[in-house]
Amino acid sequence: MNNQDKSIAYAFIANGVQIYLNEGDYFLISKLICSNCGDSWYMNLTECFLCGTINPFLFRCEDCGSFQSITKSSGKCNNCGSSKLYMMCPNPDCISNKDEEVKKEANELGGCFNKNSGLLIAQQYCLTCGSQYHRYKNYKILVRTIDSPNVVISKLDLPENVSDELYLILRLKEDDKIKYHICKVSELTKDFEIKNFMNSFKDVVNYFYPLLNTKRQDI
Repeated sequence: MNNQDKSIAYAFIANGVQIYLNEGDYFLISKLICSNCGDSWYMNLTECFLCGTINPFLFRCEDCGSFQSITKSSGKCNNCGSSKLYMMCPNPDCISNKDEEVKKEANELGGCFNKNSGLLIAQQYCLTCGSQYHRYKNYKILVRTIDSPNVVISKLDLPENVSDELYLILRLKEDDKIKYHICKVSELTKDFEIKNFMNSFKDVVNYFYPLLNTKRQDI
């Protein structure tokens, strides 16, 4: 992978997109998204099995009810000094908080969100729209650097027999700023002039992974 490909690949990674290298001239980008709205789906995000509340990654003191970070905990409550700190569900209406027997059993295993409790599961619903359906969205990416908005196809050294999934990202450095343009390789038939550039890489990511429908569904 050359330097121009690396810079684009790293930029995708920084924006939550996975990349996969290929023996050819392109690389693959992939992202797990909500099938309904297109927003990110997080495999490392966990929910309470009992009520669906998102894991806040906090300890809760059983004695005084205060929360504190699990990464900065000294093993004792910062508020009252108690050592009864558990990764409890923050939802007061969760059965793990309202039913004393369930609460006791969960806390004996470190709390609802402790990995040993059996009460946490991977993300089940989209955080944006509430849909429970998700999928991977993939593209093949070629990268070329140009020195002018006037693009000559023959100078791009494009592969033959391209698929509909192959996209070309053109980079133009102008006044110490990098601008981008995206086009489908299969649709490039003649030289052209780029009139509309993307001024940030975030725009590139949003081109491939736009938010489609953000109206929240009932869960």
